[in-house]
Amino acid sequence: MIERCTDIWQLYAAGEVVCITTNGFVKRNGHAVMGRGTAYQAAQRWPEVPAVLGQMIREYGNVVQVVRDRLIAFPVKPGEGISNGTNVVRHMRHQFPPGHQVPGWAMVADLDIIACSLRQLDLLRQARSWKRVYLPRPGCGAGELDWESQVRPLCEQYGDWLVVTNRPGP
Repeated sequence: MIERCTDIWQLYAAGEVVCITTNGFVKRNGHAVMGRGTAYQAAQRWPEVPAVLGQMIREYGNVVQVVRDRLIAFPVKPGEGISNGTNVVRHMRHQFPPGHQVPGWAMVADLDIIACSLRQLDLLRQARSWKRVYLPRPGCGAGELDWESQVRPLCEQYGDWLVVTNRPGP
């Protein structure tokens, strides 16, 4: 794994393969929830992407998949879950007390889902012969995981084909 502080959209514009971190929640209208981070930015750039990803999640599940040319959905959260008091993002905990059903977008990112997504991404990369894939720190923004102690160790298991990006500083 390589780390870079760079703009993922500049990389995409230059022809690179990039990931957007996603959850498995699909709204009644069939659109995937893409409310924050790179998923939100992708939905702003390509308004059809929430509908496309929503259909793909319904058809294939909450898995790594190519949403459009060189744009990869990388799940970090489930479609839904049950609150245990700590698996809901901080600002939503008051709405989902323990025992209540929680939509995936309101949950803390799941390390098991991230580990599975990394394995799936590696298989997809090999099948497509991609030399590099750029991934924002998975689960570390709206997913509320800690990069250094929780997520980085998972990413470090992969070679230098995986480039984990962080937003450039001010």
